[in-house]
Amino acid sequence: MKLKLTENLLQELIQEQTTSAVALAHPLSAEPPATSKGIAEPLLGKFFQQYQQHEHFTIAVVQTQLENELELTTESVLPGVNMNFILNGRISTRFSDLPQEIYLTKAQHNLLYINNTSGDHLFHKGGLFENLHISLSEAYFKELCPPTSKASERLHTHMLKQLPALASQQHGSITLQMQQAIQGILNCEFKGAMQKLYMEAKVLELLALQLNQFELEKEKQLTTANSDKILAEELKIYLHLHYLNLPVLKELCKLFGTNEFRLKKVFREHVGCGIFTYAQQLRLQHAHELLRDEQKSITEVADLIGYSHANHFSNAFRKQFGYAPSRLKNN
Repeated sequence: MKLKLTENLLQELIQEQTTSAVALAHPLSAEPPATSKGIAEPLLGKFFQQYQQHEHFTIAVVQTQLENELELTTESVLPGVNMNFILNGRISTRFSDLPQEIYLTKAQHNLLYINNTSGDHLFHKGGLFENLHISLSEAYFKELCPPTSKASERLHTHMLKQLPALASQQHGSITLQMQQAIQGILNCEFKGAMQKLYMEAKVLELLALQLNQFELEKEKQLTTANSDKILAEELKIYLHLHYLNLPVLKELCKLFGTNEFRLKKVFREHVGCGIFTYAQQLRLQHAHELLRDEQKSITEVADLIGYSHANHFSNAFRKQFGYAPSRLKNN
């Protein structure tokens, strides 16, 4: 069974409570004052929220333990950059103007720019769901993060277009450093001006860790892509030199220091066909030249390039060039 609620209706249903009355595993510190709301009823289950407003950002903790799936619709989310850290459970979200669904699960995070965007959030039933959500104002993010990394550049570009965007198409993993910063936010013991300074420092630390992880992952992808291109080119050169006496795939893998899956995948992605298909094309091209330029019979040429039966050679030749090898001999 799936329940459907709007954000406004949910806020009407849940009762505002004191911080101590809300059963949060990680309550936020009391300064600045945290708004805590919760509901516990048989059909829905438990749904708790706690918000803390700071000058340039809002920190929110959401915890659920639902009896049924809940689809929550938000009519309009204010402009800003949202940092999401899933501490437990999983959530699926689809925003208008964002082509892909966002599916985040335990120990994953991402950055999302949204601008007056409606969305549908699917909270799954069963186990505990816990999310730390930090919303930065657009102006604050622009001041802090110039478009100097791929992730921040992507967000800046979409801010100009006023379109929602994820900082990275691939979600990040919550690291130990991130966990420590998150625990610092959830269990801050400072008060007054020191608490404000500490919370902002932890939020900025988390943001820096997110952007740095996305940048390192992008560099890794580029390095892998360059490495794959080099591998494909080197294998291609090797095939041009050894197509008449090509070793088996296992031996090729040893020569190039990789496994069969990667060797075949990389070559096909960069060349457009399989390794042995390419080698066959080279052999048949060589056969074409022999038939055209030398006084050799079709049977002799077939034997030279590794075909034990002339008719098999003729069929392969016709498939590649569109005509039979006898056409060259007749000419």
